[in-house]
Amino acid sequence: MTIKKTQKGMFISSSKADVALTGIPLRIIRKNNEEDSSGEEVAITSPGEYEIQGVSVSADFLDLNDLQSPLLYLIEVENFTIGYLPLPDLDEKTDQHLSDDVKSRFDNIDILMIPGAWYQIANQLPPSLAIPTNDIELFTQKLNSTLPEKRGSFTIKKLSDLPENMEIINLGS
Repeated sequence: MTIKKTQKGMFISSSKADVALTGIPLRIIRKNNEEDSSGEEVAITSPGEYEIQGVSVSADFLDLNDLQSPLLYLIEVENFTIGYLPLPDLDEKTDQHLSDDVKSRFDNIDILMIPGAWYQIANQLPPSLAIPTNDIELFTQKLNSTLPEKRGSFTIKKLSDLPENMEIINLGS
């Protein structure tokens, strides 16, 4: 599985499908073969459970305290569980504490993909890998971490390759 960032947003590429993380809706693009992702595109715009070309998605509106509830996604690709939270921009007064419902849904994720301003969520749901979708500098600063070197993409093949402690992946802001 490879994760990369383009001008259009983040993409997760597996052998059978690409997942486009460009906000809401999340889109899954079926591959005709490993090299060709010109197949049918499926947009996930409402809550539910979806299985498309080897990619499982659970989408739900979950309580994030006082915020209008965005659609949050749990994505399973090649045995990895990815939490994708396309959350709204924050002001300094926004409460970042997750409800127990959100914590229980995202408790066992391997990879967390969230806007950098939502850095506190990474501590509440300590994933193996955190990939800020923007504001990487703020994310690393607030977590007292060093800004990792920017990569064009990130590839991981096995669950055993995941680090024990959270590692931040920099795909750019």
